[in-house]
Amino acid sequence: MNNIILILARKNSKRLKNKNLKKVKNNKKLIDYTLEIAKQIKNINDIITSTDNKKLIRHINKNYKSIKILERPNYLSRDNTTSYASAKHAINWYEKNIAKINNIILLQPTSPFRNLRNINRKFKIFCNGDDLSLVSVSPIKFNKKTLNKNNLIINKNYFINGNFYFIKKKSLFKNKSFVNNHTKFTICNNFQESIDIDTIKDWINFKKII
Repeated sequence: MNNIILILARKNSKRLKNKNLKKVKNNKKLIDYTLEIAKQIKNINDIITSTDNKKLIRHINKNYKSIKILERPNYLSRDNTTSYASAKHAINWYEKNIAKINNIILLQPTSPFRNLRNINRKFKIFCNGDDLSLVSVSPIKFNKKTLNKNNLIINKNYFINGNFYFIKKKSLFKNKSFVNNHTKFTICNNFQESIDIDTIKDWINFKKII
């Protein structure tokens, strides 16, 4: 059974320029939060970062030797490129060159705070269970003033926070999405785990926390 972590880190961003490489403190970049925790997740064969950002490629090559980098082509680096399209490209490359994949964890670079113990426990259960897709959600009360069209509201109480996505490859390819009719949801009750940095306001609020 091969399990991978996939990190999709496109260069351009409409609302917060170069957000993945924004400096936080002590020369630490925003994406470092995700790269560092990815290396600690158990039952993983490989970590792949798909990006068109040459500065990010140099940063990973220098600081994270064990993480594989896939340079993303221009046609998959546009504003309308879906996560599925980028993920499919990375998965096809991996399976052609390295090994077949069973389970995938998608980690967004814009979610800096994660509960490692919780992710390890739930991913182990996911790998050994029958669920096809599992996604983290947060109570709407955490972010009810800042929810936008990119947030998927599950019901009046919860929204998908982007903290982590677990999915079996066969489900991703069949449904062409990380969230589908078979997706189960797991609740993050810590406010920090709901943070998704996508705008200048998000960045300012994040800087106040750290």
